[in-house]
Formats: sequence, structure tokens, C-alpha cells
Amino acid sequence: MTNNENQEPYRTPLANGCPPPTTIGTCANLTNQAFLPCQDPEIDRLGPEEAIRRYTNLLRTNLNMADNMNRPMLVADQGLTIGARAKANEMVQYNYFGHIFQGRDAIGLATQLRQTNTNIWTNCIGENLHRYYSTPYEIFAGWFCSIGHFNNMTNPRFDRVGIAFAPSNQEPDRNKWVMWLASSSDQFGCNQPVTPRWELQGDKWYYFCNCLQPGQNGYWTDRLSDGNWYWLDNTGAWTGWKYDGDRMCNGTSCYRWNGTGWVPA
Repeated sequence: MTNNENQEPYRTPLANGCPPPTTIGTCANLTNQAFLPCQDPEIDRLGPEEAIRRYTNLLRTNLNMADNMNRPMLVADQGLTIGARAKANEMVQYNYFGHIFQGRDAIGLATQLRQTNTNIWTNCIGENLHRYYSTPYEIFAGWFCSIGHFNNMTNPRFDRVGIAFAPSNQEPDRNKWVMWLASSSDQFGCNQPVTPRWELQGDKWYYFCNCLQPGQNGYWTDRLSDGNWYWLDNTGAWTGWKYDGDRMCNGTSCYRWNGTGWVPA
């Protein structure tokens, strides 16, 4: 069975998940083991960068089926991939491993993304790093077993990803792996609380929640608890339309459905 939007295989989660590979050592995230996808030779043959993206999307799918969080599937992004490769190659070139190099925060590279892809909100970006291991599943499972990296991979704000692998025989770290995650629609930043709330930005009110799916046309929300329903666009911004009782209103203009169409009310 195929997911038409992302052309990816769809697999239901296993009842008990798969145990992490013993090669990665102690796993600090066994409470979520039920959602860990098993290693799949079919996915491994896609190449290291694509394989990690597929494993991550399987993890997000498994979690969505359990908690209805509606995490979007991560789409490979050219700008993020360019940035991730630059970071991976830099770590190999200077034989270091870490988020910060020579006083520069590696995520500062995100500013370059605006020149490559203006659809990325650079104030909402995460970075996962790994080293040494040579197989994509070991890297994915290693990130799964680290709570901070797991949170990045499963953050519902993220919908774009760039992954890079830079092979190296340099000791002690050898191979370098980088995952950059970002949002194409969340201009508020990833570190804001995810508690549902309204927030005024410029001349628009935005409704902030985990229910947003980038690309959808919009949706109704009643979270103001004032008896009205509000129509939001696909960024979470209020369009100005609200459903007031049996009427849909935009400012001073209201319409009522008469059974065949909308008429002034």
C-alpha cells in the first residue's frame, strides 16, 4: 500500500516495536520502544540519507496512530540538505564533532537557507548529529534512544528535513551524520509552548496548536470557548470568518445557508 502524497510505503506499527540494535549501547528511551520501526533491508537500499528519512517517517506514523498528534511526514528539502551536507563536510574537514565550532553555533548556518529556500522558517530549526556508525538504521536508532534527538525527530512543528552523511576514517569520530529539521509554516519558532492559544502577530490573529497540517486549506476551531467557530487558514491565521450561531460572518457581512446556497443574513 502506498501513501500517495509522499510515495512512501505504509506500514502499521508492530505490537511491541523492535529492540534497538545492541551496537548502539544503552537506550535511554525504552518507554517508546513500541513505536521503534524495525530495520528493513528494502529501506536500507535507498541510500543512507533517504533511509533515515523513511525510518523517521515510520516512527512519526506509529506515534500518530497512538496519540493522534497528526505529525506531518517529513519532506526532503533541498536547502536543508545543502546546509546539512555543509555541516557534515565541515566536521570531517576539521575533524571535530559538535554543534558549535570556533565559537559559531552550527544552527547559525540556517541563515543560509533563506538564500536557497524561502519556504523555510529559519527561526524553527533543529539539528541532530551522530558519528562513527556506518549504517543508517544504527544512526536512526541512536537518535531514537536519545530523548533530545527523539524529540527533534518527532516534533509536530517540523515538516521538512535535510540529512547528510560524510564518510571518514579519521579517529576517533570517523563518519559524520547530520539531520536538519525545519518548519515551512511556523513563523512563531519551535520553542514556543504547544498549549493551544491565540496570538496576535501584526494585523492577524493566529491559533497555535499541534493540529496544523501544512498544505491543508484550513479548518474550523472553537477554542476561544465563546460559542463561535473561527475559520483559520493553513498557517493557523484567522481569516476573519467566524460561525456565529447559524450564520457565517466576516466583519459586518453575514451569510446563512438556506439549503441550496449562502444568502445575506
